[in-house]
Amino acid sequence: MNWKDIEALAGLLALVCLLGLTGNIWAQSTSDITSTAGISITTEAGVAGCLSENEAWADPDINQFNFCYNGEKQSLSCDKNTYFVNNGTVAGCIPADEMSPNCVNEDITVGPCEGANLYQPQPSKTIGNFWLCVEEGADPIELSCESGKAFVEKDGYMGCFEWDEWRTIRDCVTE
Repeated sequence: MNWKDIEALAGLLALVCLLGLTGNIWAQSTSDITSTAGISITTEAGVAGCLSENEAWADPDINQFNFCYNGEKQSLSCDKNTYFVNNGTVAGCIPADEMSPNCVNEDITVGPCEGANLYQPQPSKTIGNFWLCVEEGADPIELSCESGKAFVEKDGYMGCFEWDEWRTIRDCVTE
């Protein structure tokens, strides 16, 4: 590891501490992944889309956020059951029980595989997943939406939607 790598890691750790993030932070790769001490960062070199040079900003996926480091957009994900918020009161990954109910599925009860629940997708506590009963009397199975989408069942909408659409349908505001 050279001094530039150490300096970059120190800057990242300072940002993580500033945002109050703890535990394992992970990111899905879109180009280059750097991993040191259990922290992974997705880097998009040369991206002109840095919204701020000194403040993290939300990704459409409420589990993720972005920041600029050395002119490059970096993407991080919050720990499981925490979500990124950056508003006048809070900035960082916060637990689900402190989130707006429009943004999380905390009180989910999966119904039995009978009657109206048969073949009818039901929300999961994990936002990108849903439960489905495929046979009368069977146990429901948990399925995932494709990457970049979240499940919603609200006001006549049901299915997996892109995160921006999901936020609009659910009236989920985190910034």
